[in-house]
Amino acid sequence: MRVVPVLPNAKKAAIEWAQFQHRDPTPDEVARWDREFPCPPYNRAMLCGNASGIDVIDVDDSGMDSLRGQILPRTRTVLTPSGGWHFYYRHGGCDSLVPMLPGVELRSNRTYALIPPSVINGIAYEVAVDEPIVPLPEWIVKLAAQREVGPAKRTPPDGYVRLLRGVEEGERNIVATRLVGWLIAHGLGPEEVYELLVGWNLKNRPPMPTSEVRQCVESVTSTNLHNRARALRGVEV
Repeated sequence: MRVVPVLPNAKKAAIEWAQFQHRDPTPDEVARWDREFPCPPYNRAMLCGNASGIDVIDVDDSGMDSLRGQILPRTRTVLTPSGGWHFYYRHGGCDSLVPMLPGVELRSNRTYALIPPSVINGIAYEVAVDEPIVPLPEWIVKLAAQREVGPAKRTPPDGYVRLLRGVEEGERNIVATRLVGWLIAHGLGPEEVYELLVGWNLKNRPPMPTSEVRQCVESVTSTNLHNRARALRGVEV
């Protein structure tokens, strides 16, 4: 596994990492990283694809619905801070980061994935299934071949764009709950979500009391943490 340092509470590499797609870091480089970028507080990332011989199927919390009816062989699995999953498989020959299905991406060459014990917004990446890494499923290899290779683009669906413009009184609480869940799934912390929801609330017709905004954020966050704890007991797809 080829690993590079990443900035604290972030997903951006702390070094120019592209060269390490093609070579291992030297012992001196690793020693310097340990001195200058200790973990913690700095995070760590595994280079995917040829660099480590490992591809990662990156599934956000909504992506599990996209995988219904598909088979993901049991393998090393990491629970992410946003409530999603990283499934580790042997490199399947794909070229880069490939959007597979809604909420599902394949991380391969020229990409990396944060690994335990990295932390985002106070929540750590955690190993949920400690099993040997198995080959990439054939259906993923075939699907990847049909997808355009390129940088990740996580644009909100049109429905969310509409909701962000504000809603009528009867929709406010339901939409607030959806927005909080969506923002948490994309890696934001409770206070960041609250500040964004306060700004969104001003566009509503009329705005809801800020105490209700706070209550919504706390309720959804609590549910998210409960689901994470339950999921750590194991995952089967």
